[in-house]
Amino acid sequence: MRFLDGKAIEFTPRRTGAWDFTGRRQWVHMVEMAEPVYPPRLVSTDDDDRVAHSVGSGRHSDLTPAARIAAAIDLLEIVEGAPKRPADAVASDFFRNRRYIGSGDRRAVSDRVWHILRSRRRLGWWLGETRHTPRLLLAASLLLEGWTKAGVAQAFSGGQFAPPPLDRAELAILGRLEGHTLDHPAMPEAVRFEVPDWLLPHLVARFGDRLPAEMAALSEPAPLDLRVNPLKGDREQARAALAAEGWDAKPTPLSPWGLRIDGRRPVTAGPAFQSGLVEIQDEGSQLIALLTGAAPGMRVVDWCAGAGGKTLALAGMMQNRGQIVACDVSAPRLESAVRRLRRAGVHNVERHLVEPGDKWAKRRAGSFDRVLVDAPCTGTGTWRRNPDGVAGSPALCWGRR
Repeated sequence: MRFLDGKAIEFTPRRTGAWDFTGRRQWVHMVEMAEPVYPPRLVSTDDDDRVAHSVGSGRHSDLTPAARIAAAIDLLEIVEGAPKRPADAVASDFFRNRRYIGSGDRRAVSDRVWHILRSRRRLGWWLGETRHTPRLLLAASLLLEGWTKAGVAQAFSGGQFAPPPLDRAELAILGRLEGHTLDHPAMPEAVRFEVPDWLLPHLVARFGDRLPAEMAALSEPAPLDLRVNPLKGDREQARAALAAEGWDAKPTPLSPWGLRIDGRRPVTAGPAFQSGLVEIQDEGSQLIALLTGAAPGMRVVDWCAGAGGKTLALAGMMQNRGQIVACDVSAPRLESAVRRLRRAGVHNVERHLVEPGDKWAKRRAGSFDRVLVDAPCTGTGTWRRNPDGVAGSPALCWGRR
């Protein structure tokens, strides 16, 4: 028997080298152990007791709710500090460097951050002229989805693995939000639709009365679309492989290679992705590749290849026979395609960096069977998956020309 926070705690050793211990209706943050472990796992029992269960080193452990909030603040701070990097790439690095965070916690933390990114302008409207720190943004998101001010203050307790306490100025700002919801009738349309002010007139001209419905659809999280690599297997084999990892993948309605999983899922860590059997690609992009009619033995150029998503689809259609040239104006993007091509088992692709004054295309005029030009690339097609792109996508530059 040990005493923790004045309460008697009974615990027994297990073969894992950790301890089980139960505290009656209280938060338990730490327990005396032979070896320190990080962090404690928090679960709820049937009688609503709180049970903290520390797991021995070498195994993932679940974060407490406060620790999830702290991790979300950390991730959001890094995302906002790297505006030129896609948020999903930042998140991938973040979790790769924190292996102790299990899959359920990764999903909870990333969902919280992505919710804030999707509602960034509306949260900013509520917070006013004050500096919108990651702490304030996260606390505001909790309040506007129904948390009480006292509950938020408790989550920011400053305890072990929890964020530091909210200061008086932060509490004063957040006090105005309690009892409200995220949307408000007084919000300007651009704020309500989460788009830049200058872009709104163009959207109104394009969609008219359909704009609210279009923007509501665009604000919904996108499903995870995968493309099966025919060089590695067929769609049913890919479904079986993903099912073995715990993912329920259903065929997409239009693409013959497509599979769809609800929500953001860490499939990139599993063998189906690592072996090149599946690649992440929206169904729309798959259909663009399909429309080229590329076939084995052809010569094909992908003029705006980027990181090679459609190039990979073309290589699969051509069964690795013939020639594909992946072109782009960005050397880093072309370089990032190398790893994807290697993982997919593609070996009929060469890369070409398009530079000012380049006569490469002119000298090869008429020598290709297919030329794929996916332009202009506004970036809006990725907004559902990457809401951070609303503020930093090429659409902002393109729309002002």
